[in-house]
Amino acid sequence: MEDIFKLKGKLLDTKQNKLANYFVAIADDDWLDGDDLIGLGATDENGEFKVSFLGSEFRQDMFEDEAFPDVVIVVSAMFGKERKAIFTKTFADLKWEGKTAGLGDIILEGVDLENPKALDGVEAIPGGNKRGERLDIDDDMVRNCLVEVAPIVEHLTGWKGLLDDLKVEVADSLAPYMLRESLIADGIDPNSATAKFSAFFADFAQGPGAGCGLYDPHIHTLVINRKIMSQVGIEGLKIICGHELVHVGQYKYTPGLKAYNLNHLRSMSVNPESFDPEEAQAKAAYMIELEGYAKYIEEDFLHQKYYKLALLNYHASITEKIIQALVSMAMGSAKTEASKKAKANQYTEGLERYRKRQVGDRPAAFELDVASLPGGEAFV
Repeated sequence: MEDIFKLKGKLLDTKQNKLANYFVAIADDDWLDGDDLIGLGATDENGEFKVSFLGSEFRQDMFEDEAFPDVVIVVSAMFGKERKAIFTKTFADLKWEGKTAGLGDIILEGVDLENPKALDGVEAIPGGNKRGERLDIDDDMVRNCLVEVAPIVEHLTGWKGLLDDLKVEVADSLAPYMLRESLIADGIDPNSATAKFSAFFADFAQGPGAGCGLYDPHIHTLVINRKIMSQVGIEGLKIICGHELVHVGQYKYTPGLKAYNLNHLRSMSVNPESFDPEEAQAKAAYMIELEGYAKYIEEDFLHQKYYKLALLNYHASITEKIIQALVSMAMGSAKTEASKKAKANQYTEGLERYRKRQVGDRPAAFELDVASLPGGEAFV
């Protein structure tokens, strides 16, 4: 990743006070094809922000070959339920030394912070609705992200050796990995036409954008979904890599978890007609701890402390939306929604559990006793 840029700045009011937790969007100002969004998030406690991005993140459109971005920042605030711009500034002639630039102190001149007014004709998130490919993801890019984020995850969790013998794959779908063990249990060849149809069906039943990445403990492989993650920024990719590394640690340091999970997967049916969301949710109750903790480390630490302006936005294509609607009709909208809700609950409920367990500034420790799970004694 030689084509990486670094940008930083600091927000101040007219009295030189630091503006902490102010929402900032950073974009490349493109007058012809629409702005390229390259950073989005809040300033830190010192009013500072920083972001790293690849050249491809501001060269999203055909024929774009600019050497450096024409940086524009937009500061925004909530007006009821709608976010609106209250300040903007363009930095067209930045000095990029070694592809690094500083915006310095940015004073919000003309903004009444007590009673801000929305700017007419200025998008709060320029390029936010633009569907484009920011990253050309390959194994080497993922490994570079893992090398950076693994020490952070190890520091946060206390685990060690998360990269030991870890394999990496980049795929256009996660469904074949998610369904492999269930297919085997049903006597279906994972490479057969039936398996491919099941994977296709599962992909869209979950909804466009589902499945950024996964860790498969049974082949010790971290898989990144190229189709989804090519739309995020490089720091967003690092966050997802960090999320999956949490799963690596969970399976490495929780006795019996790998065997228990394999048994769970092989007890699942891949037949849409016999799929019962409530039954599946009951069987996967332990996943609340697994996914909740990974989401906790991802959201409250990797995103909020290390990569505050990381882009993690995904826009489904028209084709994906049509196919999802057709799949929902075939499966039944109630079942489809129940399946998605069950998966979402694993993240949200588990996230809140670990937030409540945290004491002080350090993350709470991961807690899961396999022996306490239904039938778990046999696997410890």
